Amino acid sequence: MNFWKEIEENLWDEGFDVLNENGLIEWESEKGNHSIEYKNISIDKNKLAWYQGEEYGRSWVKIKHSNGLILNWKLKSNHSDYGFDFRFIKWIGDKLIVIYTEKHNDYVFSIENLIVTELYSGNISEIKLTDNVIYIKKENETVELINLETDQITFSNMTINDFNILHQNVELKPFWNLALDKEYNKNYS
Repeated sequence: MNFWKEIEENLWDEGFDVLNENGLIEWESEKGNHSIEYKNISIDKNKLAWYQGEEYGRSWVKIKHSNGLILNWKLKSNHSDYGFDFRFIKWIGDKLIVIYTEKHNDYVFSIENLIVTELYSGNISEIKLTDNVIYIKKENETVELINLETDQITFSNMTINDFNILHQNVELKPFWNLALDKEYNKNYS
């Protein structure tokens, strides 16, 4: 799958002239210049998703299914005029995990089978994502565990002391440093 071409075609269908160079797809609208960065794209076999943001709170996660259907999900915000700091997008099994920040909160969402589920809303100080669990350390020194492995997503909450005893091998990282190595996206075709 040439995901850059797929995204370009979607933007052309929306009426934008796009330029694809230096690991960015860029276009201009009446609201200004915009781009999609390789780090805001997630592919897994025949599944493609990307973050497409513009000014004034016009920001979406777009999912292109193998049948050509594109789902547009507008990011949730109580302060859309503030904008978003998009942090993470990745397919974990059939679930698309999306993490972003707006004026007052950090959000974690799961999108699966056209169902959008808010997994977390609040402030995140540290985080760790694995293939089946998201660990979120909150500012109040508790840790939220979100288990993605089961059909029904499960949640549990524990003190930082209990977390350190029960999950000694899990190293939480500062949320501000959340990144996903997607260097492969730069040259993927």
